[in-house]
Amino acid sequence: MKFIEWSDEYSVKIEQFDNQHQQLVNIINRVYEATTNQAEKSVIRRIFVELAEYTSYHFKAEEELLRNCHYPDFDRHRRQHEELVVQLLELQMRFRKGTMTISEDMLNFLKNDWLLKHIVLADKEYSTFLNNQGLS
Repeated sequence: MKFIEWSDEYSVKIEQFDNQHQQLVNIINRVYEATTNQAEKSVIRRIFVELAEYTSYHFKAEEELLRNCHYPDFDRHRRQHEELVVQLLELQMRFRKGTMTISEDMLNFLKNDWLLKHIVLADKEYSTFLNNQGLS
């Protein structure tokens, strides 16, 4: 069973970003699976690194397109990305130092507050704007 099931309700109707969001979902699912299967800490750490790297890649891609399309709320969206990266890096650092374990609360934070909330509330705001510019 997957921790996060991708749903059309998460779609921003921009294929590139939907694919990237699905990859983020897959990586978080791997964190969940590794934790559930009591994988070595080093395995979970590597998945966290992958999550951070892919997040950075995705945010840069989003920001580049939003900037090039003159998205009116670009600065606010970019600041939200910065906050999400800080949150993720903080979790990653705490896990690496051993001051945090992967708990159900932390997994739910990654799922609901960190990823899905951003997609549904922030990313969907640019969806209509970009779709109206002919992007999909």
